[in-house]
Amino acid sequence: MSKGLLIFSNIIIPAVTGLFFFIYFIYFTIINNSKAPSFKYFIMFLLSFSLFLLGRPLQMILGPEPAQLVIVNIRVFIFCSLSITSITTASLFFDRGRNPRWITGIFLAGIALGLVYVMFNTLGTIGSYKVFEWGNLVAYDALTPSMMGPFYGREVTITVQVLIGILLLIASFTRLVTVKGAMTLSSYVRNKHFLFNSGILLFAVTFIIGSVTKQWWLYYFSSMFSSFLFGAGVLIDIKEVHNNYEKLVPFIKEDIIQNVAFSQFSKMKLIEMLKCLDKDPALDTFVIVMMKNPAFETKYELEMFGSVTGLITRRLDTVLGYRNYLIIPLDNQRIGLVLNLLKHTAYTSDTVHELMDIVQQDIRDKSGQETAIGIGRSYGNLEDLRTSYYEALDAQKYAAGVGNGAIVHVNHIQQVPALEHGYPQTQKERLLSCIKLSDKDECAKALDEFVQSFRKYLEKRPHILKMRLYELAGSIVDAAITGGGNERQLNDFVTGCFREIDHISDYRTACLWLEQLVERVIAQVARTHKTRTSGMMEKAKHIIGKKYSTKLSYKDVARELCISSSYFLALFKQETGMTFVDYLTDVRIVRAKELLVDTSMSVTQIALEIGVGNPNYFSSMFKKHTGMTAKDYRSSRMKTGTQSKL
Repeated sequence: MSKGLLIFSNIIIPAVTGLFFFIYFIYFTIINNSKAPSFKYFIMFLLSFSLFLLGRPLQMILGPEPAQLVIVNIRVFIFCSLSITSITTASLFFDRGRNPRWITGIFLAGIALGLVYVMFNTLGTIGSYKVFEWGNLVAYDALTPSMMGPFYGREVTITVQVLIGILLLIASFTRLVTVKGAMTLSSYVRNKHFLFNSGILLFAVTFIIGSVTKQWWLYYFSSMFSSFLFGAGVLIDIKEVHNNYEKLVPFIKEDIIQNVAFSQFSKMKLIEMLKCLDKDPALDTFVIVMMKNPAFETKYELEMFGSVTGLITRRLDTVLGYRNYLIIPLDNQRIGLVLNLLKHTAYTSDTVHELMDIVQQDIRDKSGQETAIGIGRSYGNLEDLRTSYYEALDAQKYAAGVGNGAIVHVNHIQQVPALEHGYPQTQKERLLSCIKLSDKDECAKALDEFVQSFRKYLEKRPHILKMRLYELAGSIVDAAITGGGNERQLNDFVTGCFREIDHISDYRTACLWLEQLVERVIAQVARTHKTRTSGMMEKAKHIIGKKYSTKLSYKDVARELCISSSYFLALFKQETGMTFVDYLTDVRIVRAKELLVDTSMSVTQIALEIGVGNPNYFSSMFKKHTGMTAKDYRSSRMKTGTQSKL
């Protein structure tokens, strides 16, 4: 072999390919960073394989043994124990149903093969030989003669390499065969299993040929093309994981506000939810932003809400960083901001007013919305986030009463001198919040907390009992109207409540009356809510039945119903007992059954007809729901039809 070809195949090709893989590793790590399990193993492959490749020229220019032998052994051990095992495991994670034992077995097998190679390569090597000279550069390679007893190092190491190639070939071919269904070229290009395992197959074939012929540069070079296929498959997997995550985000945020404001507080649950959203669990301050300009059209209101949320997101990204804040929609006018201020140097609990002033200015300049902002205190313990929430709520209500553009920290509210047992305002707010949500169980808990504190409050001031009951009745009815209750019926209802209060003279009677009042209000709100939501869900089902053949998402349906997407998802599950995806799938399966029986359309055509762009996915979905393949279903129905005619 000429000197130029030796330099090209032993120095240039592995160096260029190794740099390519390292740059590819940096690209995926920085630009496409993801929590998808397949991504982590793909990143491991890129880094380990780049080290394996870059080690080849290093191995040759370090001189004769022992350095040269040590480098080649390290290279191959990394290749066997990390590169091959990680790329195989990444493919397994596409299915989500991976078995930890399989993964452990793959890595143990890779380590075992690497150790066998290293041992026999060390025993079989008897020296180094000069491959070429280029100026002052002298390149050496290991001398492992063929058919040299007693260890036959060359034969064993080549066998290890070929065995690795065969295992990769079998694994990738087996998985390619499982990519079922008649697919178009564009469908193959969008199929992560096909792309990824095609890359493994290409690498396996060139690796076997290169090992047998001792032309290592063959798989060095082909690995670049394989890596493009690997990367394409992983990007599709990342997108699927991201889409599934996006569907869960509204539920996680709703759980967070329920945990902080209404339900029994659970620190561990809250930490886990924050981690799911990739947020720092050290969030310590609650801020509530209320938009004051009325929106006369619900569609306009939703667009404005989204616009304001986007403005806040961009500002907090710049100032605090993505992990140090969380935005939670509270209702159609208010947005909750949970901030990490105690650990932040630019803005602290003392200067948060300045930050909110900037946020408010952004909203006013770019959306024309006036806002009232309430800020709670900053607390070092996550358990105190609930206290900060209620403080922000009080401050926001105070700001709303001050006028346009008010920003109020709870510390700046003029406080009434503290009494031994002050009015239980926090417990009252929780009770009213539960009434708005028509949550019967939580209402019972909130009412129990309120009446216990209310009793202590009245002990020294029994003369104001009726005044407080009048105020409570009005607040409870207002909360019920806000929660969707029938305003006319509730206004008539409150008149009767005022008449009943005239006959209440002691605390015990007041508590019984409050229990009955809350129970009746909750029932009225629930009836109205049920009527409205049933009609809304019927409309949602109609939209799905009409547009199931398109790329329909829950956001599309929510937009047509003029409600937020997170509220729609929760409402749809509550009313139908099914998730949006499951219901849409059922509609598509029913239509697919009709097309299989009544037409001669192919499986691919039917998949496209019902809105499933990937026929392979349609086939697996159909089998999961019916227990048989689409072709078997068609055959069974055809036989049934023939027998009925006979």
